[in-house]
Amino acid sequence: MFRLFAGLLFLLTLGLTLASAQTTEIRMMAGQGYGIPPKESTVTTSLVRRAVFEAFHRANPDLRVTNAGGLSLEGPQADNMFLMSMAGDRSPDIFYVNFRQYYTFVEQGFCRPLDDLIAKDRQVMARVNPAVSDVIGSYDGKTYAIPFFQVAMALYYRKDYFREAGLDPSKPPQNWDEFYAYARKLTQPGRYGFSFSTPPAYLWQNFLYQAGGEVVEATQPGVPGSPWRSKVATPEAAKAVDFYRKLLLPSQDGPPVAQNAAVLRDDINQGKTAMWFGYTNDVVLQQSDLSPSLIGISALPAGPAGRSNEINAGMWAINAKITDPKKLDACWRFIKFFAGDEAARVNTEKCVELGLGSLVNPVWLKKFGYEDYLASVDQSYVEASESVFSTGHPEPYGKNCQQVYEVLNQALDEARLNPSRPALDILRGTAK
Repeated sequence: MFRLFAGLLFLLTLGLTLASAQTTEIRMMAGQGYGIPPKESTVTTSLVRRAVFEAFHRANPDLRVTNAGGLSLEGPQADNMFLMSMAGDRSPDIFYVNFRQYYTFVEQGFCRPLDDLIAKDRQVMARVNPAVSDVIGSYDGKTYAIPFFQVAMALYYRKDYFREAGLDPSKPPQNWDEFYAYARKLTQPGRYGFSFSTPPAYLWQNFLYQAGGEVVEATQPGVPGSPWRSKVATPEAAKAVDFYRKLLLPSQDGPPVAQNAAVLRDDINQGKTAMWFGYTNDVVLQQSDLSPSLIGISALPAGPAGRSNEINAGMWAINAKITDPKKLDACWRFIKFFAGDEAARVNTEKCVELGLGSLVNPVWLKKFGYEDYLASVDQSYVEASESVFSTGHPEPYGKNCQQVYEVLNQALDEARLNPSRPALDILRGTAK
């Protein structure tokens, strides 16, 4: 009996060992919000994201994705942890990249060119927005990362607050003048008409583009390694700074109509702001924690140069150190899944299961057999999403753009604290 038990135990151990040996680990560094969420999380976005990872593992039982660290960090801390990881022996196989990081990571030699893999699976680029595609190929014509989600900045607003202020929720502000007038009417004790985040530059850049300004430009577009220079010291950018002042500072019209919220999400959820900028993406149209019945979404108001808004993407890159064909194949299968329709299907399916089907892009509802939900989708959400993706302006990308928002925040702080100093003078100091 003992021999039989020992034999069974040996076979079980051997089987587990062989299974482990046949499983390829993919070490992923995704940053805050994009890795495998903890099982105990009840946050909607975490539930949806976990469902996608679980579907990937079911479809690829020979692969196992693990978080390589850094999930609780953001901003410079996350960047520093990533850089230390890449310098060590346990660098990630797959890692997250956004526009601002793209050139820096490529120049550091972190990202493997993916063109040979794309040539065999061109469908992996099928969902990529043209503006996003332009950024991806802008370094030297090669592709070093592939989007698994794409986002564009839209105007979110509280429909109930609009009605209280005598404004029509179906007619959001169309230009800067209307935006200011609406914010003035919506400002009440304990509530601002509009809120920036703290620090504000990430959201303020939208006003910069609407004024016709730019943050940076390449000195030799299309030439790899050519330096980039600041382009923020312009009359157009000064208009955006002055509009920021108009919103943030008291005037003869009354108190400020906007604030730099300490934690924007908290102020939104607590009803302390009537309008704010937020993302819509290519699968889920509305990304607020509040009831959809309260939320309106529209294109951002037009500035002196017309409509424009920031567009961005979360992208996966493969570590350039990877040479093992088996590991490379595993990483490519990961990217294809997350960039493809299957991940969108799981995303859609989970949203419907959680009662959020009315927030999903109708393209996916129809494609994946949820036609019954089409009538429940707010058509204004669809129109807003289509509009902001068509007027999208990539966030600053190029050489040494990692710290661009820190520099812009210094300029905005100076503009707020010294309102009599000419905006162009402030920007000239920033551009040096």
